[in-house]
Amino acid sequence: MNTNIIIAIIAVAAIAGVGGAYVIMSGGDSSSAEKAQNVACEPYSVTDLAGQEYTFDHTFGAVAVQWSISGGPFITMAALLGDKLPDYLVGIDTTASAYRADSWNEFCKQMPALKDLVCYGDCDNDWDTTKALTLKPNALIASKDMKTTIESKNIDKDFKDAGIPVIYIDFHSQDVTKSAASIRLLGKIFGVSERAEQLATMYETKCNAVYSQIDALITANGGRISVYNETPMYSPAQFGKSRANNQMMGQLLYNCGGNNINETSGTLDSAKVLSSDPKKIFFFGSYWPDNPDSFRVGFGVTDADINASIEKYFTDRNWKSLQSYTSGEVYGMGKCLITDVYDFCSIEYIAKALWPTAFSSVDPVKDLQDFYKDWMPFDYSGTWYHKLELAA
Repeated sequence: MNTNIIIAIIAVAAIAGVGGAYVIMSGGDSSSAEKAQNVACEPYSVTDLAGQEYTFDHTFGAVAVQWSISGGPFITMAALLGDKLPDYLVGIDTTASAYRADSWNEFCKQMPALKDLVCYGDCDNDWDTTKALTLKPNALIASKDMKTTIESKNIDKDFKDAGIPVIYIDFHSQDVTKSAASIRLLGKIFGVSERAEQLATMYETKCNAVYSQIDALITANGGRISVYNETPMYSPAQFGKSRANNQMMGQLLYNCGGNNINETSGTLDSAKVLSSDPKKIFFFGSYWPDNPDSFRVGFGVTDADINASIEKYFTDRNWKSLQSYTSGEVYGMGKCLITDVYDFCSIEYIAKALWPTAFSSVDPVKDLQDFYKDWMPFDYSGTWYHKLELAA
């Protein structure tokens, strides 16, 4: 039978849902010969992090991604696929350049083929289903936190109607098991299970080496350590969101023995911070091009830059009376290092900030440098972690 006819039949009938399980056989080709193609193999089954069961008879070629450098699959794909990464992407989402501009610009500089990727938008804002489908992705891979949005906009239905699976990973839950499962899932569908197993095992080992000590430290300390976290993506005058103990960086702080001063995630004000007087403060920065006064951390940033930013925020907010400032217990961290495959470094950094004696031998900066050296097709640079240095 003509190959084009076979593909046309598959596009209509490729996805058959039976009790939540999907059978995807011989998925469509990617958008051009330059892109990686699906490779036939013995059928295998996987369960994504939303509980969807799939059976595939191929490993995957080029795919579409969402929240790419914000807890999406981009960094893990880079670690697993190396220099071939651009071949496995039909395009890119808006969030890479809008919310992780330092990383995206640096990655494009080091891997120019990334600059040629078509932008099909972001499911939260400017998503273009027609453009995305025209690129003929073999799958859409997104964070499980996007599932409600994707379903509310019928994006999952549009893709599945075209014979394209929507696969969810989960680094946002701050759950070691789910993060490791996401690494292994991506390794399996891209045909690099052995490398993924090595990465997942390293990830589990690093995280568990920290978490196994936390309960005893909390008990010995007589309780958790009071902390405040903020993502200062606007300016000192406009507060960014602070996460509670059950969400993202707030949960990471809690997992490491902290106790966030806010009971729910949202924006706090100076009165709340000043009255709570947290023992330690953590700012999670990035590069938001639309907000020139935001808190920058990452590529192209120095320790001196971050220190100056901390000083500005505390001066403009009249926070210098806080015990966290007077004791130098203020930390700047890269936000992208919180919900992704390299967040084990942030777990180490937070644990060391909270319990410096117990984790004195841990070197999160070196571990991040080693991660880039051993796993990434990009070179490490910039500043990703910084503790306030008070003037003499």
